[in-house]
Amino acid sequence: MKKRTESIMGMAFFGPALVLLTIFLFLPMILTLIFSFTDFFALNPGLTHFVGLDNYIQIFKDDVFSQAFFNTVKFVIIIVPLQGIGALVLALLINKVTHCKKYFKVAFFVPVVMSLAVVSTLWIQIYSPEGIMNAILS
Repeated sequence: MKKRTESIMGMAFFGPALVLLTIFLFLPMILTLIFSFTDFFALNPGLTHFVGLDNYIQIFKDDVFSQAFFNTVKFVIIIVPLQGIGALVLALLINKVTHCKKYFKVAFFVPVVMSLAVVSTLWIQIYSPEGIMNAILS
């Protein structure tokens, strides 16, 4: 009986996340795939026709797409590993430092936390009773 209760509780916690993932991730991905095989025009969806692979053939023939694609591949091959290696080396150097170790860890981690704190503070100010949103709406 306990296992069934835990299963129901797990589904209850997972359900809302699954609904949000479906609405904001899975459904747009499926629609994008479907629309990629049409000549969809958002201002007049009634004129949409199935074109098959013509969109893909056209984009692979485009020189700008080819250049952008190869730039992205170069970026992934060169920059991403260098950033990973650089971050690892920096972390190992900070870990080896015996004095001021906590200072360096905090100095590198504060920007990550600070941006969230600053954005949260701004929204609190915007939505406060004396905030700009109430001033605009009143």
